[in-house]
Amino acid sequence: MEIFTTFLVAAGVIILLIFFVKHVIRGFVLLFKRHDTILVVFYLFFLAPVALIHMVVLSLLTKKKQSGTMKHVTIDDPGT
Repeated sequence: MEIFTTFLVAAGVIILLIFFVKHVIRGFVLLFKRHDTILVVFYLFFLAPVALIHMVVLSLLTKKKQSGTMKHVTIDDPGT
């Protein structure tokens, strides 16, 4: 029974770690898209713990873009 409990705890930790890493990577990409590269590098270097939490929160609160939903719009030129 102790082995099963240890397995469940290990599986739970691995699942949470995968979730955390996924959102850190997505937040990392979002930070680089929104801000200047050198500022993001300094932010990560000097405030690493805060930056990691910020990346996760940014990833969780940012809506994902749905690809392929935008329609092509053409503007008619009146011939000026």
